Amino acid sequence: MSSRLLPLDRRLLRNRRAALILTAALAAFVPICWIVIQTKGSFFGDGRLLSWMLYPHPSEPFALIAHVFALLGNPIVATASVAVVWALVDRHLGRGYGILVLAAVGAVALNTILKAILGPTPLQLRVFGEDAQSNFPSGHVVYITSLCGLLAWFALARGSRPIFAAMLLLILGMGPFRVVDGAHWPSDVLAGYALGLAWTITVLVIGLPLAAGQPAKITSGS
Repeated sequence: MSSRLLPLDRRLLRNRRAALILTAALAAFVPICWIVIQTKGSFFGDGRLLSWMLYPHPSEPFALIAHVFALLGNPIVATASVAVVWALVDRHLGRGYGILVLAAVGAVALNTILKAILGPTPLQLRVFGEDAQSNFPSGHVVYITSLCGLLAWFALARGSRPIFAAMLLLILGMGPFRVVDGAHWPSDVLAGYALGLAWTITVLVIGLPLAAGQPAKITSGS
């Protein structure tokens, strides 16, 4: 398959400055959110879910859907999924695009380090006590946003609307159902979306020209 940049790719690269400004704003939301949490004890709206987090009880079919979304982020399932996606993208789009898939899920490593540094939030400690685990940002949301965000872009650029819609549904569904499952606070989810999207945009801006074998600088006249 030809590795030439597609029109949507070129449009993004012509507007790389705006894309990187958006990336910076999204990335800045994460520490701002954390500062608010540490200053006020919780982010806006988190406290209203205190009783739910203590005793989550989603009814069917929401409980089943939440379980499916949780399973998607299971390390074994996620590793297998990434391997399959990488193989398919590598075969149909080219090796460079396959590398972008691996780069996209690098967001998970960044998030793991971030969670280890930040530790559990005050509300997480209040609910789970000594058993509280690092919860901010949501790893599931970061993972699905970075991987499916990249695949959604590939699909949209190539006119594959069903795949684009499926990836978008996975992204939009993961966050709310992590809250429904009692696994994360809304602030964890919002920060996960911000971090995952910022990472994906960065991968696209830097990686698309390399994957397509094109010059890194795309001007309006290209």
